This record gives sequence, structure tokens and C-alpha cells, in this order.
Amino acid sequence: MLSVVGVLLALYVVWRVVWPLRVSLSLRGPLGLLVMSLALHHRIVARFAGTMASPELPKPVLAVLATGFTALLIGALAVLVLDALLLGARLLRCPRATAALRTAWLRPAAMGVALVVSAYGIWQGMAVPQTRHIEVAIDGLPAQFDGYRVLQLTDIHASRLLTGTWVAKVVANSNALSPDLVVITGGLIDGTVTARPADFAPLAGLRAPDGVIAITGNHEYYAQYAAWMQAFRAQGMQVLENTHTEVRRDDAVLTIAGVTDPVAARYGLPMPDLAAALAGADPH
Repeated sequence: MLSVVGVLLALYVVWRVVWPLRVSLSLRGPLGLLVMSLALHHRIVARFAGTMASPELPKPVLAVLATGFTALLIGALAVLVLDALLLGARLLRCPRATAALRTAWLRPAAMGVALVVSAYGIWQGMAVPQTRHIEVAIDGLPAQFDGYRVLQLTDIHASRLLTGTWVAKVVANSNALSPDLVVITGGLIDGTVTARPADFAPLAGLRAPDGVIAITGNHEYYAQYAAWMQAFRAQGMQVLENTHTEVRRDDAVLTIAGVTDPVAARYGLPMPDLAAALAGADPH
């Protein structure tokens, strides 16, 4: 589906932006092919270097591809908006607005802005995330858990793009917060166990008095699900697959339940089941 949408948007960009450029065909042709290649780069990379979920390419190459593909999507939407406004101006018979919206440089400029926005977004996506502090009020929470600090990490995606060095910084920042419990809500890795040992290894350094609890996200299923569950547990994580665990403070108990990801249906694995996860849990 992603490829189909990408190709349609790429064709639109070629038609409305690339082909009208006042340059020679020898330049427009390769530029059009580049736009189409960006739309299909997931498929191309999966054919020659890894998979769609885990491209095995150098980090700078992945960053460039991600920037280009995102710019294509944003730019195509911007051009669609401009063309919708142009259509509206023509229907309303507004010659000045029509002339302005037909300006030759307008759509190439929109693509340029999209490229800048995309580059900034990818750069931010590769930065070590900033901590957000959220206070959660829970009715009936035992007094022993007042002020209990839970650190949630999600979608770490250890990969060739977000390498072990990056993961180690996330772990160091996490430990500096001195949480009582760490919960990881899926998306830990991209790739196979054999491809990601160095990138995943720093997660073993997460520290909290009540340990590290994890659940699966969709990406855990894309490569060696069973092997990753074993690897997570070998790192000291407690993985909750439609089950629960308890955290105790004196005679007070906090129940932590976790379910699987719906993408499990594609692989014949257990679907998320909250009732099963809470079976036998203290109702209080």
C-alpha cells in the first residue's frame, strides 16, 4: 500500500513539477527517474540490502533516503493543495489568484521547502529523545506508590540508522532519571538477532529497582519473533505476552499487564488479549 501511494504521488510530482521545468530533457528525465526511485526505494532496498523493515545500508545513506522519501510525500501534498487552490480560483474566476498560482517557480519552491522540512524532521528523529515528565493521578493508588516513578521508552528501533551508540545514550539518560520501574512499549529493534547484537546490547544496561518490563510492538514480528523474545529476556527484561506481573511496596501491590501487538495475526501468533493478561490479577 505504501508503495502504491508513493508511486502515485511521485507520478504527480513528475507531471506537475519536474516535466514543466524549463530545462533540457536530459535533466528532466534523470530527475523524474530519481523521484520515482525515491517512491520505490523501500522495495529496491529490500531486494538488494535487507528488508523493508530493516534496510542494511550505511547510516548516512539511510538518512538521505529517509529525507528524500519524506520530502516527496510532503512536497506532493503541498503541490496538491496548490493545484486545488488553482482549481478553486479558476472556478471562482479570480484572474489575479489564478495567475499567482500558475507562477512557474511556485511548485518547485514548494518541493524545496518540503526538502528542508524533511531534513529537519529526520535530523530530529535521529536525535536522542528529550524526557517528558507527566504526573499521573490514579484513583485508589496505595499510599506506598505515591510518587512512584515509571520511565516509559517506546519505539527505540535499534538499527543501522539508530545504532548502538545512540541506544547507549538513551540508556545513560534513562538511568540518570533514577526511575523505580522501566517499561518498554514495543518497537525495540529493526532486523534480525544476528544483525543487531551491537545495536541492541546497550539496553542490558537499563537500571531500575523494580526492573525492566517490555511488551511487543509490530516490528518485533518482522524478523525472528521467537528469537527476539529470548534475546530480550536474556537482557534481563520481563516480556509480558498477554500476561501480568506485580510490583510490591510492603503490603501494597501494583499490577502491570501487557498485551501483544495486533500484527501478530499475520504470523499466526497470539493476538492481544487483555482478559488473558489480567486473568488472576488482584481486582484492586
